[in-house]
Amino acid sequence: MHGILSRIPVSKQNIVAKYLLIVAGIVLAYGVLIPAVEFTTTTETNSSGALWWSKTTETSVPLDERLPYLFIAIAVFPVAVLLVATSIRLFTMQSRLRKYPPILVGVESMRIQQIADIVNTNRSKVCRDIQTMIDSGMISDFYIDYRAEQVVSKKYVPERSHKTVVTCSGCGGKNELIVGITRTCSFCGQPLVLKRA
Repeated sequence: MHGILSRIPVSKQNIVAKYLLIVAGIVLAYGVLIPAVEFTTTTETNSSGALWWSKTTETSVPLDERLPYLFIAIAVFPVAVLLVATSIRLFTMQSRLRKYPPILVGVESMRIQQIADIVNTNRSKVCRDIQTMIDSGMISDFYIDYRAEQVVSKKYVPERSHKTVVTCSGCGGKNELIVGITRTCSFCGQPLVLKRA
């Protein structure tokens, strides 16, 4: 579930969460209340004849005809609960992710453990949160170097490295690459490889 939610663009998460709450309310109202009313209706009124000579009779509704409404109400309730839980999760994820951009402002590289100490959580959660931000487009100028356990700015050039332009073998696009840092083509997403001289 976290993977699906993390793919929602950050600018749309608040709207999606609000719509999920609205849909949950509608599902709850129509899916639980109306079948519950139908299930509790034990008699049915029937009219026959013309306007002045109409005849009204009451018949009882058998339990086997009312039972499907009860099953619908029982089945719809967990759907509404799931929608509300997903909406709450989106709201909490969004508020949790707001902690990271101020920490990363002006940073070229920062250890994940250092960020975890600042936000008072564990390293794996920090990695997951920052990857969520990268995937959803909330931050686009950083990547996670899992081997060095650092969050690194794409503009950062290590002391012993230099930049070069690489032509993508897949699409022919020109990409600026820092020697020593793996990167994908910004046009087609294929991994870029430096050719040996």
